[in-house]
Amino acid sequence: MILFSWWFPWLKADRDLMTPICGNTTGRVGSVVLRNSVGAPTRVFFPAVPESTKGKKQTPMLRQGICMFLRGYMIMALSQSMPNWMVTSLFWIIIPFVFTNPIAYAKLPRCFNDAEVKKGEKYPLLVFSHGLSGTGCEHGLMGVTLALRGYVVAFPHHSDLSSSLCECIDPKTKKMKMSLYKHPNFHDYDPNLRQSQAEWRAREINEARSMLLKHPELGQVLDADNVVVGGFSFGGSAAGLVAVQNEDRYRAAVFVDGWWKVNFPQYGIEIDLPKQLHVETMSLPVIIFSSTEMYNILNIREKQEVVKDHCPNKEAHLMDGSRHGNFIDATYWIPSFLSRFVNLSGKLIHPHKFYAKYVRLVADFMDKHSRVGVGDARGEKAV
Repeated sequence: MILFSWWFPWLKADRDLMTPICGNTTGRVGSVVLRNSVGAPTRVFFPAVPESTKGKKQTPMLRQGICMFLRGYMIMALSQSMPNWMVTSLFWIIIPFVFTNPIAYAKLPRCFNDAEVKKGEKYPLLVFSHGLSGTGCEHGLMGVTLALRGYVVAFPHHSDLSSSLCECIDPKTKKMKMSLYKHPNFHDYDPNLRQSQAEWRAREINEARSMLLKHPELGQVLDADNVVVGGFSFGGSAAGLVAVQNEDRYRAAVFVDGWWKVNFPQYGIEIDLPKQLHVETMSLPVIIFSSTEMYNILNIREKQEVVKDHCPNKEAHLMDGSRHGNFIDATYWIPSFLSRFVNLSGKLIHPHKFYAKYVRLVADFMDKHSRVGVGDARGEKAV
């Protein structure tokens, strides 16, 4: 059993992540995918009626499935070094081997598709933006854990050409269009590229908030006065832009190892990101996480301090020994020793213990700042 859980680490998430943070509850989580005005998906986790999950399909770890997930990253990684037909051919060659990877069948613990929303409470909402090249699936375990804790959590999959692959379904024609990662031209760099993408993301974050508050079912259980915006890496930059421009719409903010500076000195590129948060002050309560990896980059550290100075109502955490990858679910996708070996995780910290500490800090911060007049909605304790 120990060897089994060693090679299938996500099976330990219930024991090592959800139970310590949420308690030994009978709670269950529902999952649904909504589409915004351009057809881009937003994955939503919410407290569910436990009885309604019986017979429902458990939610997959990778929303798009392993094929589309892998295809996006292959195109992103290889499209500049080989023609598209070669990338496609390589993809079809390795497909048979992909399905031997256990992550292709991994499910999110306690989470089920199309479950019934648990009513009787008003839940705070967290809208969380994924990082550069991400899909939102990198934060599913956090989403389920916070939903068990009594939150609704939404992950917009951004269509700003900064995701590895975002499948958009046209609202009118119902045809699918692939939005692929756009590589910058470093020799003729557009200084407004990432800023404009952050602004696109900000619009999708605000649209996700509005879409959920107006949703016929979820809108009934959401507390419009307790909405939190958050994001990881480039998503942290987008969340910072949303927060500084929309303090009347959001209760608090969560910045996770934010990308505050486009920094490629070898090409003469150094641009503040987002520019608004570097010149304006934000009064919202905010929790700011920094990895040791990012903080040790001098130019990044300087901009992290600027952002902190512009957020006087802050709670800041420099997570000792951590790497950028410690803040994503991928540390649960592969064995712990392997995540440290490939430098996804800090070598001197246990990735699962770190992730539980990080998610607990997020949950405690949100309990403190987004539960104004809201009761606890975790469910009944198991006997």
